[in-house]
Amino acid sequence: MTNKPTFFVGRPDGWIQRRPDRMLDVVPLYKNILKILNEYGYPYTIGGIKTAPRGHDIVLAHHTNEPRKNVWNIKKGYFPNLLNWDRTGYSGWAEMADNGALFKKTQDVDIEDAVGGFYKFANDYISSNESKFPQAEGSFNVDGPYVFVACQRPRDTVAVWARIDTLKLAHEVAKSFRGTEYKVVIKRHPKEAQFDLSTLNKSDHVILSDHSIHEIIPNSSAVFTVNSGVGLEACLHMKPVYTTGKSDYEWVTRKISTVQELKHVPSTLQPLSEAEKEAIIKFVYYMLTEHFVNALDIESVRKKINMCVSEWRDK
Repeated sequence: MTNKPTFFVGRPDGWIQRRPDRMLDVVPLYKNILKILNEYGYPYTIGGIKTAPRGHDIVLAHHTNEPRKNVWNIKKGYFPNLLNWDRTGYSGWAEMADNGALFKKTQDVDIEDAVGGFYKFANDYISSNESKFPQAEGSFNVDGPYVFVACQRPRDTVAVWARIDTLKLAHEVAKSFRGTEYKVVIKRHPKEAQFDLSTLNKSDHVILSDHSIHEIIPNSSAVFTVNSGVGLEACLHMKPVYTTGKSDYEWVTRKISTVQELKHVPSTLQPLSEAEKEAIIKFVYYMLTEHFVNALDIESVRKKINMCVSEWRDK
């Protein structure tokens, strides 16, 4: 084993060329990766996405779910500039999704540090109307209490983890809350045009909206989603989040596995308990400071590369 590991860097050059507006955090990440590899004198090969080839000591794969030793899976994350850098993948494939010991680690952080870091990030993020996809301007108002359903793209890769898929979820939430004091606000995924909610639009208690999630979520009583990033964003708003699909953040949500469980939500719906709030604050703080990589911060990138090299040398 040589002192300097060889790297494979799966860089999404095609996506960068075709979708420059969506790669504003990806480009600086790879610039920082290559800058550090050059600085350390680590040999590397640049390749394509969705591949984790053999023949290299350390593989930095892009948009992959490869649980092989010394392969690290990189993908755009839930928040701009913060990307996943994970041992096994993203969403339901991520190490955090299955590793109870790793989740426990999130709950061992100092609560005072976590509170300060969480609320600083949440307040800045919400006030700037940020999200993974651009959000509309304009205020949103509903008379009376309501719950919010954040829909996803049915053909998205993470849809395979759904226990109740996104279209069925929208219909079942609307059905479950019919005849209650709550209205149901539903938003399509901003990139999903072929999503038929026409029958729901005929229900008096259902509202279809294209408003910003940061306008809809604050006054909602709860948020429902499969495993969309909106679920984690709703945690920034300190809202109860009901998830019907596996993800890395499902630990701090109220998990729904069946339609029957969903039917009981209107009669049991309560605000977050103090224990739930603390769990969310600690989890999000850990993800921001330890788990994600900050594409714009070269020291954050350096920390990840040093971690990869350290684990390679240990094995």
